[in-house]
Amino acid sequence: MDALRRSEVGIIFQHSNLFPEMTAVQNLAVAGSTLTEDEIRVLLQNFDLESIADRKAKVFSGGEAQRVALCRSLAHDPSFLLADEPTAGLDSENVARVHAQLRSSASASRGVLVASHDPATESLADRVVTIEEGRIV
Repeated sequence: MDALRRSEVGIIFQHSNLFPEMTAVQNLAVAGSTLTEDEIRVLLQNFDLESIADRKAKVFSGGEAQRVALCRSLAHDPSFLLADEPTAGLDSENVARVHAQLRSSASASRGVLVASHDPATESLADRVVTIEEGRIV
């Protein structure tokens, strides 16, 4: 199961779960990615993160860490993305970037499951399941 998860599932945690002593590039490299360093840098650039590529994660802002975590989830080209509050703490420009990536992933036949309280994120979904007090409503 671990091998399947590592190769087929990209996870975006609500709290980035980055390795604080590693740089953005290193955090993506350890994600099981087969990307070259140049390809990792391009992925970071797509999310306006090229300026922090060589900085340690412990100094990232919350928004930077969340975007690096999104890049990390995509680094091994998973078949399925699982995202827990992927836009929490992001400004409107970066929320739009994340939304575009989630839609692009879904359009590319990648499964996408998002847990979110954000109505704008919910509006992107093909299907919405609401859970209240532990029950599907």
